[in-house]
Amino acid sequence: DVAEAVEKYAKYQQILDEGRILLYRSDGETVIMQYMIDHPFLQYDRHLVDHMMAGMLTYSRNLTGIDLQCREVMFVHDAPADISEYKRLFKCTPRFGSEINALTFDDAYLRLPILQPNRELLIVLERYAQEVLVRLRHDDSHTGKTRRMIIDVLRGSVPSIRSIASKMNMSVRNL
Repeated sequence: DVAEAVEKYAKYQQILDEGRILLYRSDGETVIMQYMIDHPFLQYDRHLVDHMMAGMLTYSRNLTGIDLQCREVMFVHDAPADISEYKRLFKCTPRFGSEINALTFDDAYLRLPILQPNRELLIVLERYAQEVLVRLRHDDSHTGKTRRMIIDVLRGSVPSIRSIASKMNMSVRNL
């Protein structure tokens, strides 16, 4: 069902993109799928958010074969001059200037079946995804160490190559 697919996507999304996060929750009546950008390299970009929100809805429709209706669509950014395309795609009037970027659906959405589930393929792909996550978390290669160092240093500012090299006890040339 969709609940399992959303849960697995949320669990393994960092393999594809560690800076974008999908959170979902249900209160028994409404499902909220919240999209966040949480990465020092990524700045808030309206176009990126629009793309991800439209993609989540389109993927959900393709996954179920149902033309899902959102209860509500919320965007942090201000409304563009023309919101007609938003209304057409989301089938409701989005709320702009919200505190979160989110799609909301009836809770029944989570119980919808996947059109063409393949348990055998799921087992293979999930095993591989778990292996990749372990490698990402324990990457002791030069590239992995450099990447983690840059992310740690970037909290709030853009570091110079000199400062990264210094923190790694290396010369700029060797970095």
